[in-house]
Amino acid sequence: MKLLKCLSAVLCICFTLNMIAADAFAQTVLITQDFDQKLSATPEGQLVDVRTPGEYAQGHLTNSQNMDVRDPVFVQKLATLDKDKPVFVY
Repeated sequence: MKLLKCLSAVLCICFTLNMIAADAFAQTVLITQDFDQKLSATPEGQLVDVRTPGEYAQGHLTNSQNMDVRDPVFVQKLATLDKDKPVFVY
């Protein structure tokens, strides 16, 4: 019972922190057409494809960088992006 309460509290804290972090970053979800228009209008934008390398090899958007979200070093790869430029993720 104690373990369950502890786990529940930890999950609650993690969820709360995640919600706070999400509010701290400017994010916009776009439909395909709007995504394409915004990307075309933003020449300095960085395009990140978060699929697996196999999926990426089957086809990807021109000039995209493959950063597999399941890769153990995914966060380190994200850190290589220019924080002063917009990032487009698909």
